[in-house]
Amino acid sequence: MKVSNKEIFYTNGGRVVYGGGGIIPDVTVDRDTYKPIEINMVRQSMFFDYAIKYVSEHPDVKLNFEVTDAMVEDFRIFTEEKEFSYKTKLQLSLEDLEESIADDSQRDFLQPAIDSLSSLIEFEKAKDFDKSRKYIKRAIKREIVSSIASERGVYEEIVLKTDDGVLKAVELLQNPKEYSRLLTEGKKKAEL
Repeated sequence: MKVSNKEIFYTNGGRVVYGGGGIIPDVTVDRDTYKPIEINMVRQSMFFDYAIKYVSEHPDVKLNFEVTDAMVEDFRIFTEEKEFSYKTKLQLSLEDLEESIADDSQRDFLQPAIDSLSSLIEFEKAKDFDKSRKYIKRAIKREIVSSIASERGVYEEIVLKTDDGVLKAVELLQNPKEYSRLLTEGKKKAEL
């Protein structure tokens, strides 16, 4: 359903709000898209398990600690010891291809190419950890803070300080001209 087809309501200040679809924000912030390595680290409790290990080894850790490169390397070793693994989209496609090979003569002919692709996939997966370093640091911090101070600590120490949506909202509230402009635009739309 298009916005123009929805029921229109007005706030006390005269701004338009549409029924049946939730709130349409005045300002949007790009959402993070998660990579397979990140999704699978969460699914397999790598961050949670590492946080428990870390806090037990560092009982005096404070909420405002910083995740260092040494911690990230320690986490990498931890995931290797836990035999963390995941499959990329390309890897799943290669498995589908292997399953679709009809007979042994086709398999013998295609096996060198399959082996080469498998090696390339493993090489790319080794790079995935470094490509996700920013996410990994944030997730390690989130889980350690959560284990020390529960969800309230996560919101106070991480979400309110680093979330793109929260930071954008604070930026707008600290800029009275931009904030007034957004309110005025909303009101003008209501008058049309």
